Amino acid sequence: NLTMPAGLALVLVTGVFGGWNSADAQPETTPRATSSEVVAAQPFTVSVSDAFWTTDPSPLPAGFQEATFFIVRARVVNTTDSWIQAPLLGQAITAAVPNTELQPQSGLWSNAQVNDGSMGSPTAFRVIDAQSARAFQPALEQEYWLVWELPPDTPRSPQVELQYFSHNWRASSLDGGFFWTDRTPVAVQDVSAAMNGGIL
Repeated sequence: NLTMPAGLALVLVTGVFGGWNSADAQPETTPRATSSEVVAAQPFTVSVSDAFWTTDPSPLPAGFQEATFFIVRARVVNTTDSWIQAPLLGQAITAAVPNTELQPQSGLWSNAQVNDGSMGSPTAFRVIDAQSARAFQPALEQEYWLVWELPPDTPRSPQVELQYFSHNWRASSLDGGFFWTDRTPVAVQDVSAAMNGGIL
């Protein structure tokens, strides 16, 4: 009996001040980084030097399917004092085609099961030997190819938006184990992409 009047009061107050849409509408607060800026996305810093579209990622390994690849060359630093597994970088950076919502894919595409319209998570390869990065050594600055493998009909754009996210290292409230969690947007960066580029 006591909760019903409180609930009605909440609905009335929300309606007076513009409804749920007004409550949910928040101004965009994610900062925009310049194309040459070093972006801090805890626990990484990332500096992009090149970006392009291609259908041939060689000498990087390609999948077993016809695809469009979006590739970024980036200098990445693990700013912690511990090794970090490579999949976390895939959660720390993604890419989007401006004014285009990509559809979620099944299978092995980079945007498999992604529901935000982005390209999903990239795979990192070391520039020095074109081998897949499995982990990032503490404080070691190294260049990587960040590769998004997308369906062949993905629209290409000369301008691509990179989106960066930070994570916190904290204990789980369930079992006390430590994890990188609390994925939070920290920067958006517009980069120019060559329409038919290549690594070689």
